[in-house]
Amino acid sequence: TEVMYDFIVSNASGATRFNINLRDQLPADLIPLSIVKNPFGGDVRINSNTVEINRMTVPIGIDTIKLAVRIEDGASGNYAN
Repeated sequence: TEVMYDFIVSNASGATRFNINLRDQLPADLIPLSIVKNPFGGDVRINSNTVEINRMTVPIGIDTIKLAVRIEDGASGNYAN
């Protein structure tokens, strides 16, 4: 099964922020597949269960990074992230 993760990014600082890094490690039964939407640019790296986006430019406002994730067979229960 595939699901979509949404990372909502909000910048209310009053200025565009540069060189912002995001790193997220998903639970073992969740496999990151690809970034479907990334309005902030940067360098994307996806490993076995880790997603990194380095050197993003985050303007004032709110937007979303969308990540396609595969759920491994046999996964069950609640997963925190």
